Amino acid sequence: MALDITAQLLRIGFWLYTVALVLRFMLHITNADYYNPLSQQIVRITQLPVGLFQRFLPTLGPVDLGTLGAAILCGLSAIVCQAALHGYSLDGQWGSAVLWSMIGIAHLTLDIAFFCLLLSIIMSWLNPHQSHPALMLCQQLVAPMMAPIQRLMPSFGGLDFSPIVLFVLINVGEVMLRQWAIQLGLPFRLVVGVSN
Repeated sequence: MALDITAQLLRIGFWLYTVALVLRFMLHITNADYYNPLSQQIVRITQLPVGLFQRFLPTLGPVDLGTLGAAILCGLSAIVCQAALHGYSLDGQWGSAVLWSMIGIAHLTLDIAFFCLLLSIIMSWLNPHQSHPALMLCQQLVAPMMAPIQRLMPSFGGLDFSPIVLFVLINVGEVMLRQWAIQLGLPFRLVVGVSN
């Protein structure tokens, strides 16, 4: 029982920190407001590992490889810790473990996009003029994802269907990642960002 509690606490801790790293990656790629108080907190708590990775991994346009590398390492560390606690041997599977971590990061990115989009839609119905930092950040994270869809789809009588299309694309992406994970033999209980 103590082992299960320890494993769960470690999983939650790694999940929270990986979420922060993925959010920082998304902040950079979407060019979100770094002066938002929430953005500043995310940057502050992730600066140590990201700063180390940024010394040797470049930023390519909007893609911050240093943050992505730190997120993948965090996911890999979670896999190693969970494997040790559950008695799962990673011998000869280090390449697979890196791929599992990358799938977890991709899945977590889609989950964050999904919940940011959901929150933005709900708040636009309840209080369209809300200026809470978390809501503003969510809107800034999903706006670049909806922009290409809005360019391709005309609005129908003032109704914007781009969020529905984005929801469908996110779900398709999650299904594809899950199928890839199954093909790679991903042990779901070890990987942060992917659930059964």
